[in-house]
Amino acid sequence: MIFTDYKVIGKEEGFKALEYYIIFNELCTGCGMCQAICPENAIDYDEYPYLKDKCTKCGYCLEACPRTNIDRKELEKKIFGEYANDLLGSYKKVFAMKTNVKGQDGGAVTYILKRLLEEKFIDAAIVTFHKNQKAYPEIVSDPNRLLLSSGTKYTMSNSLKLLKDSLKYKNVAIVALPCQVEAIRKFQYEKVGDIDLTRSIRLIIGLFCKSNFLHSLFTDLIAEKYSINLESIEKVDIKGKYLYIYLKEDKKYKIPLKEILQYKRYGCNYCIDFTARMADISIGSIGSKEGFSTVIVRTDMGLSAIERILNDKDVEISDNIDFDSIHKLAKTKFTESMKEIKRKIIENLPFYLKQYGDLL
Repeated sequence: MIFTDYKVIGKEEGFKALEYYIIFNELCTGCGMCQAICPENAIDYDEYPYLKDKCTKCGYCLEACPRTNIDRKELEKKIFGEYANDLLGSYKKVFAMKTNVKGQDGGAVTYILKRLLEEKFIDAAIVTFHKNQKAYPEIVSDPNRLLLSSGTKYTMSNSLKLLKDSLKYKNVAIVALPCQVEAIRKFQYEKVGDIDLTRSIRLIIGLFCKSNFLHSLFTDLIAEKYSINLESIEKVDIKGKYLYIYLKEDKKYKIPLKEILQYKRYGCNYCIDFTARMADISIGSIGSKEGFSTVIVRTDMGLSAIERILNDKDVEISDNIDFDSIHKLAKTKFTESMKEIKRKIIENLPFYLKQYGDLL
């Protein structure tokens, strides 16, 4: 399939085309965009999208998918007015932030959203909760409910499925992974279907992301092999070469990353973006000292949002950013992903052409 074909193929084959070219080809990120765009609400999700009702072959699911054609350079030029060769992408301001919210690191994401709700800058936010470490999205308008969503989830939330529901609000923020940010931006500049699913999205907060995992990481490895009760988990974190499991009863488990890699989502292998380059604000722990979050403000909208809370007494700001560590991890992800992309291209070549794979 070449880039100009996917719209035609989608209308000919419907959801089967999404299955064949994206899901079965191990490219699906689980972002939820196909669920949101389906006019018949015929697509459901359990780790991956599946068809629950009759497909009318509108082709929208394949057309809106971020794993079909997406010209990142052109999109960034439209968003920022330029394309930055720096792996961090375009930005206006970078700083470290610590808040009084109990979160994964500095609690920045939850605190920012809570204050923006209080300030009426937004009237709702699409965030992620989890049940026994299985992530799921929810639209919240109550700041107290929002606080319960704090902390990193290491399984995929199909958050974009709620874009259709978000239309009943005027100004919505969304917390998204890099793949989801790409899907939103692609839709904003290349409309699909009759409904503008992103018209209520006022602010995109992107999260630093190396990769995400299938829920079987928790059910098969952590619960079965390590005999950990999933309900007793207080926090999950990846630091260095280990996955740390913190329990409510003050116990901690340390699991080598090499044990969890088999549970990595296949689609993550082909993502080259670590810092959510197309977001309004990008946030992660890398680059800041313990207890702080790194905040990258990229757009005027992001700047307008962040300036409302910088002088709060519950916020501590630092300019102490380790840019080298962010660049290092961003480069590692880019290099590893490009190797996987090359492998995938060679894998899909006709047999005769595979011998020329080294030319790629």
